[in-house]
Amino acid sequence: MTTPTRPQLRAVVTAGGTSEPIDDVRVITNLSTGRFGAALANALDAAGVAVTLLASPRLQERTDWLAAGVAVRPFSTFASLRDGLAAAVTELEPDLVFMAAAVSDYSPVRASGKLRSDADELVITLRKNPKILGSLRRQCGPDTTLVGFKLLSGVSPEHLVAVARAQIERNSLDLCLANDLSELRDGQHPAWIVGPAGTPLRAEGSKADTASQLAARAIELQEARRAATSA
Repeated sequence: MTTPTRPQLRAVVTAGGTSEPIDDVRVITNLSTGRFGAALANALDAAGVAVTLLASPRLQERTDWLAAGVAVRPFSTFASLRDGLAAAVTELEPDLVFMAAAVSDYSPVRASGKLRSDADELVITLRKNPKILGSLRRQCGPDTTLVGFKLLSGVSPEHLVAVARAQIERNSLDLCLANDLSELRDGQHPAWIVGPAGTPLRAEGSKADTASQLAARAIELQEARRAATSA
């Protein structure tokens, strides 16, 4: 008897930083390159997952960072990322979602035209953006493996893991990749792969190494979820 072929897993990854317009020519952004998200998309692609990457403007320019099998969709602002992610989730019904993008916590109240540059001081009003991560479980439903990311700096491993677990609980996530900025140097990208309970997994090595370990863990969880659903 022929064993039925399991459907290919589908993943959506967001990567890179948002750019929030101040006026027609200026933006507020961050230092994220999206390179870890690109490494994660590549690792998923290598594992046989169909990957759609929502990429920031800086990452869109670096097609040399991406495997040929990764489908790329652009975003720029918080709003375009929010709307693009919602559209991708609705259209693709992904099995895995990785929220690796560096999303602006605040957006400027945009001025029309171009602000004058002859004043000694310039006051910009920023308004808080809602958290995209908090809406993903409702959008995706209970059968999707959701992965968040947390970056702190100069904290103890215990504190980093505790903050990651709080994010998991607050947003109904399955995993969180937690980094300490002070450890990200010399091409190394160590992290903790944290679940809701149990001992977190320590990932070591380059961005590609850590991305591969995260991809493998997320796929393992999703396959277990599939097996439990079909049992």
